[in-house]
Amino acid sequence: MTKILKDEDLVGSTLMAVAIDALETAFLARAGDRLISPPRHHVSFADRGDLVFTVGGILGDKPLAGFRVYEAFDGAEHSQIVAVWSADDAKLKGIVVGERLGNVRTRSAVSHSGISARLTPASSGSSEAERKHELSLPQRPPFEN
Repeated sequence: MTKILKDEDLVGSTLMAVAIDALETAFLARAGDRLISPPRHHVSFADRGDLVFTVGGILGDKPLAGFRVYEAFDGAEHSQIVAVWSADDAKLKGIVVGERLGNVRTRSAVSHSGISARLTPASSGSSEAERKHELSLPQRPPFEN
């Protein structure tokens, strides 16, 4: 069943831990050459601003694919949409609508930017199992039941 979340669903003490888990999973995937993360794509609307698309995913046992789109228009309200699919069975896992997810993602990256420093050249040459142990990663990606 597809989960649909809004800003009011993204509260609570466990939210930052989930965001950090996802960030650590992405760092490990990048170190293991399993992260898909092409550059952002901007679609301009003359003098109004842009829609900005980020597309990507993660390969492995439970591959995920998705996108985020946000606007860069003048205005008081700024929202984004995030959608995530299983790359194995094409099931839409979840959709997040609002602005809070972007704030949480940015805060977790800034607050815990030392995570990437832990992937030293010595550890990046280690096996994936050793790197997971070094980072004490949980084994569940966001949107997993």
